[in-house]
Order: sequence, then structure tokens, then C-alpha cells
Amino acid sequence: MLALKGQRSAGKSAAAAKLARVLAEERKQPVVFISIPRNGDDAAAVALLHAASQLNDLAPQVLPEIKSPKRAWSQKLELVAETLARQPGTVLVFDNPRLELPRGFPQTLFALEAYELTQKLLGVRDLQKVVTASSSAPLVDATEVVLPTRCIASEVLQPKRWNGLGAYAERLLNAGGEQWNEYSPFELRLAVALVVKGVDPAEVLANGWHYRELVRRLLSAWAGPEQLKKVIGRLSLLREPFDETFLRMAGAEQLEQQSATILRQALLFKENGRWVLHDLLAREARDHNWLTRQEIIEAHRQAAHYHQTRFEKARNTEDLSIALRQEMECVYHLTEAGDAETLFSEKFSIFFSEQYDALGKSLSLKERYPEAVRAYERALEHNSGDWYAHHYLAYNLDILATEPQRVEDEYREALALRSDQVWFHGRLICFLITTGRLLDAKKAWGTALAKLIPGEPGERGWIYDELHRQVAWLLLHRGQLEFAERVLADVPSSVQETAPWYRNFIRFMRVLQEAEENKLVFPPFIPVEQRWHGPHLILDPADAARIEDWYPGRIASVDARGVHIRIAKRDPQTGHERYGWRDLTMEQFHRLSSHAASLKLPAGTFVELVVLRPVTGKRAPQELILSHTGSRKEDFSLGPAIFPPPDRYILSAFTSSTT
Repeated sequence: MLALKGQRSAGKSAAAAKLARVLAEERKQPVVFISIPRNGDDAAAVALLHAASQLNDLAPQVLPEIKSPKRAWSQKLELVAETLARQPGTVLVFDNPRLELPRGFPQTLFALEAYELTQKLLGVRDLQKVVTASSSAPLVDATEVVLPTRCIASEVLQPKRWNGLGAYAERLLNAGGEQWNEYSPFELRLAVALVVKGVDPAEVLANGWHYRELVRRLLSAWAGPEQLKKVIGRLSLLREPFDETFLRMAGAEQLEQQSATILRQALLFKENGRWVLHDLLAREARDHNWLTRQEIIEAHRQAAHYHQTRFEKARNTEDLSIALRQEMECVYHLTEAGDAETLFSEKFSIFFSEQYDALGKSLSLKERYPEAVRAYERALEHNSGDWYAHHYLAYNLDILATEPQRVEDEYREALALRSDQVWFHGRLICFLITTGRLLDAKKAWGTALAKLIPGEPGERGWIYDELHRQVAWLLLHRGQLEFAERVLADVPSSVQETAPWYRNFIRFMRVLQEAEENKLVFPPFIPVEQRWHGPHLILDPADAARIEDWYPGRIASVDARGVHIRIAKRDPQTGHERYGWRDLTMEQFHRLSSHAASLKLPAGTFVELVVLRPVTGKRAPQELILSHTGSRKEDFSLGPAIFPPPDRYILSAFTSSTT
């Protein structure tokens, strides 16, 4: 195996594509070139279908099987691997393989399939292989060729290469000479663009700007950078090189002349006669939301139309490999746009049940739950063993809250197929809690712990965030304190120390328990260990020096007879806490209260009753009532609201009964 390794801007993908062309065209070797798209839930499916289309001349029986949505992913993958194994003279060039799964998080179907594709095809014996990989990627028995991130600046900045920007490239080179060798070709493109906009090359060198900072500086140098950002944002959504047609569709013709020149000469580059937006710039556009949500949807629709035209042209010329890829791209963009109507109409072929899974995900994220249900049903029509579709069919039905039995059946079917998925356990448990089936929820909780945490409790800390946090939050919301305490008690100390949600949940549970026992006298935002180090509201230093005693409390009720306060006292020697009542008339409460609007303080307000030693000339102690009236929610965050809403089944039943 030959590994082309290097950092993100080293040009590994371009080198792999060029090597594949040289082997096929000049050496006349059979080559299968695979590149997993960097974005899109169908990335693994795209790569597998492209591999099968390239094997069509050698094994024409394979492609129809890969195109059949009735075939499971594992069957298709096995078939392609077996076919490659029978072609020992073939060179597999694999760009952007998924050599590792992301650590510390439950894996999605789509990430797992990309990883399985990589492992399966690179595991084929007696096959010559070339892969691209990052500098740190683990590869066994591979001959490594490390591509330098640095470049020879004098070659990259040759004026004749810059089509009208040669003077700016020459100025950049003259200002820094060999210092520019530390920059990648892409970074030099950005630096030339900055020089065009009047930035001194010495400033770039002095500040050590690299690609992210160069991009931001470049865009801020424009009088109106938003239009250029919108064009780049639209281009960033494409996964293939594009031509002038899509460049026009993206709005490049509406750019002012200098921006248009910079776009073509510095921000884009050509590969086999087609334009390519550098992946680093595409990521910058996507990660920093250069397009609004609606603009993204419109751009995906544009891209779908563009690929549809290319698909129809390739189909008419019987260019099978290109036609299949263009059809997959068209389906991808329609999926991202949420165009369920077109995809359900079967105008375009769906080759993988996972494409319906991706559509369901896209629709669900857009809160179009009934259509998402339909997409997952379509996936299961093609592949009844699709565990992802079973689970997310249940989840979207759970949100709609109209078919509880079907929800449970689908959740349990998904768990029967993949019991290692933490979300599958957590959502079933939460469904059972929501529908009031506490005994069943406790059984499901025990099953989840036995399956997911069989070894050291702290081995996979993310499990506690994805399972314990979700279940405990719902239980606390429903007032199921015994079960919530059991869930939180299972969190190991290593997680307790690092998870803010755990500390807040414990405090909230303590508050609920105290409320249930009528012992709630401290505001939730005061940490438990600091409660009795009061009073907490004395602001006047003179008063603080006179404190004789104090009692934390809470206004339990306010009525015509006055104000009824639940108070507490702790023995400093034994730590024993005693609880009692202090009843005051409205006049007494107002006289003792330091709060100007004390007559309007509602039940539930936390207060402190402070006893001060008499001042000179007075015999009786002075009493004060201080009120916790400020908002301190920022000190006691329980995280985002529970979703799906815990009252959804009640509201659904009520709606049904009134229609």
C-alpha cells in the first residue's frame, strides 16, 4: 500500500486523482478510483456506487446488484470487495478514506458505513492500493510519501501564471522571497488577493497570517464582501468540480470586476478543465454560515437542477459512470433542500435505502415530521433490517404523539437490531416515562446499563451525557425523584467532577426533594455547601457587624391574615436542622422588610430573617426581612428545554377529543 500523507492543504486529493489518471491512461493499468465526499450523509453510498460503476466492464453483473435498493448495505459492500479480490491487477486509489471513527461519541449510521467501506476495501488482499491520509493517520504496512505543505514560492508566484494579476504576485514574491516557502499554494493565492486589495505583503509576514486569518482579512478588505461570500457559500455546497454554468448560477456574473477576477484567479483553481473551490475555503463558508438557512435551501435546489442537466446529458451519451454519479448528486441536493415531493415521485432512482434515511433526517431537522415518517417508511420498504430507519421512524412518530404502540414497537425493533446504540435505549426509556409506564422504564433502564456500561464505569464518559442526562432531566421534570436519584447515583465520580449538568441536576433534585418535604428555604442558585454560611443578603457592613442570628426562609403563602413564612435553623454543633413557621401580618411584614415593594412579593419568594443586636440606647434586637428578588437563572441552568415536549401525548389526546 502506498500512502500519500500530508496536512490538510498539501494537495493529497489532487495528487491521488492525477496518479489514477496516469496509471489508467499512460500505464494502461485497470484503476478503480474512490473518493468519499467530505460532506453528505450519502457519502459512503456515493463512493461504493462509483466503485461498482468502474468495475462494470470487468464484472457487469455487479452494478445491477449495487443499484438495487432491496440489497442491504453489507451485501453490497461484500459484493464489491469480492469483485475487487478477483482483479489482482487492478489498482485501488482511495481518496479521503475514513481510517478511524470519531472518538468519544455514539456513531451515526452514515459515519459507520464510511468507516466500514474503508476497512472492507483496504482489507482486500493481493490488491495494489494507494490511499490519501493525514500526517498522523494510523496505517500499517504502508509505504509513506509525505507531501509537503510548503511550496516553492518562486514557482507558484510566477507572474505569467496569474492571468492579469501577475504584477501583484510579483510584488508579493519580491517582498518576502523565500519566506513565502512556509506558505501553502492556497495561502499564497489568498495573499495575492490581499495585495490586490491594497494590503502590504510585509503586514502578512509580520503577523504570521495563515489560511483562516487570510480568508477573514481578504473578505473584510472588500467594500461589499457579502455578495462574494454568498457566491462562495453557494459554490461550497457542491461536492464535485463545476463549470462556468454553475459559476453563473451561483451569481459570479453579478460580482464587480475586481471581485470576479479575484474569485477566478485566487479563490478557485482548475482541475481537468473544471473549477474547484478549495476545501478549506468551502469549510470556512459552511462552518461560519455565509448563507442563511433559506439561502442554503435555494442553493441546493440550484445545484440539483445543475446536476439533473448533467445527468440527462450523460444518460443520453450512455456515459454510465458519470450518469450514476450525477443522479446521486441530484438526489443529494434535493434531499438537503427537503424536496420530498420530487424524491417520493421516483423521478430519480434511489439506489440505497440509506438515501431515504438521509431524506428522513433532512426533513426531520426541518421539523417536517409527517414527511420524515414517510421517508423512513420508504427506507423500510426496501430494507426491513434498516435499524436506523426503525429508530428514527419511531422518533418522528414519537414527536407526533399519535401512535404510541407503533412508537414502542419501532423503538424495540431498532434495539433488537442494534442494542449498542445509546440513543436507542435513552429514547425508549424517555418514551416509557412520558407515557407513565415507570415500571417498564425501570426495566429498560437496567437493560441499558447492562448493555452499554459492562466494564469500567468511566470508560466512555459521553454515554452519561447521552443517556443519564437525558433520562434524569425528564424524571426531574416529571417529579419522579426516586428514579431520578437512582439514575444520577450511577454517574461515576470522574464524570461528576467534569459535567456541569450533573451538579445542577443534583441541586435541582435537592430543591424538589426539599419542596416535597416542606423543607425548601434556600434559593436553588446557592450551592449546597454554602447554604449555611449566611446570611447571604446583608449589604451594609454596619449591619453585618451586628448580626446576632439569622433564619433562611421561603414565603409559603400570602392571604388576608398575612404572610406565612417557612423558616429553618441549624445547630452549629450537631448540624441538625429544625423547621418551623413565622406568621406575620401584612403590616408587620412590610415594616420588617427591606424591599420597597414587599407588599407585592409572591408566594415562593425566598427570604432571610436576620436578627441584629440592639444599637446603643435600644434594648430590643432589631429584625430585618431580606428578599431574594433578583433573577439568578444564569447560576442554575438545566440546559435546553426537553424535546420532544413531555406533554405531547396529553395535548395530542386532548386535540383528538375536541375535533
